[in-house]
Amino acid sequence: MNLPKVIIKDNYADYLNGKEVEATIASEATVVKGMHVMGFHNSIAVNTFFTVPREKQHHYIGVEGLVTDVADTSSKDRHPRIRVIKV
Repeated sequence: MNLPKVIIKDNYADYLNGKEVEATIASEATVVKGMHVMGFHNSIAVNTFFTVPREKQHHYIGVEGLVTDVADTSSKDRHPRIRVIKV
């Protein structure tokens, strides 16, 4: 299963604890309310092609989430904001 990748903009610990947080879509995928996504911590590791050192990889594993809201995308924003909650 290839889930769209999103970057958690709010506190990642809140996301892991099951709170709804704000995120942005990291790919060109179309995301709609109710869709499952893969949420990643906002870090240099998700924004570059550099590999994460093996001893720190557990910090950068994606956690599946559910899209609860999608912001108005009429502004043609490259990375629309969405709301997600951990599944």
